[in-house]
Amino acid sequence: MTKQNENNYKAIAEAMVGDDAINRYTHEELLDEVYRLKDIEQKFINDKPRYTYIYGDELPEVWTSLDYHIHNKDDRIKLQFVEFQSEGSYE
Repeated sequence: MTKQNENNYKAIAEAMVGDDAINRYTHEELLDEVYRLKDIEQKFINDKPRYTYIYGDELPEVWTSLDYHIHNKDDRIKLQFVEFQSEGSYE
């Protein structure tokens, strides 16, 4: 490991678990903490409802697909993101 990489590793470890982290914790313990924090972040992202608004002068194909054929530019539709499907995984 280069000195720069070692310094980066030390800085990341100390940001996660405090001073002198690379001497107080094993590499495996630090990785466990990384995965624990990643799980918390993912839960937060997944649990937080994500919305967007489409206004009357935007995306006419969405409006018409929902049977709103007459609307003005100040009308809006609130859409919630529910699921992402990658190419090839469509039902």
